[in-house]
Amino acid sequence: MNTSSDNFQSYAEYARRSLLRLRIVKGLGEELMIQIIIRGITDAQIKAVVSNSNLTVENVVSFLANYTKPKFNVKSDNHKPFIPTIHKNKSRNSGSDQKCFGCGKPGHTEVNCRTPAQQHANTRDSGSRTTCTFCKKVGHKEDVCFTKSKSLTQGTNRRNINLCKELPN
Repeated sequence: MNTSSDNFQSYAEYARRSLLRLRIVKGLGEELMIQIIIRGITDAQIKAVVSNSNLTVENVVSFLANYTKPKFNVKSDNHKPFIPTIHKNKSRNSGSDQKCFGCGKPGHTEVNCRTPAQQHANTRDSGSRTTCTFCKKVGHKEDVCFTKSKSLTQGTNRRNINLCKELPN
């Protein structure tokens, strides 16, 4: 039997319909029917509770009626557009907190930047030769250092030193 509890609205409904199908098959004992029902339960906690309860065929449906499944309506969720969590939490990343990776100015992101794309490329090329005095990485300055801003927000202002050297070719 290839049925799981995900296909039903409740665990009790799953057990009831599974028992109806299993009773058609001749030669199955009660214990085997219960094991087949337990195997189809996808929630690990419910599966463990049912396994440890020593249930019979007569009381498995009433026992599972005490447990509810999390609400998940497939039809309504398919009609909603997917919105990544980045866009959902706009209040956290509002205006002045954002910094453009193209021009380096605060208040907007690169997607909304008014600076032409050619200037973005020039900014990146000239910035790639600079070395950060805080983390010693190439490509940015200390005033825009992600590592520094992260350490300041965590309350530790220790410098991370990159001791790796670039080997001459």
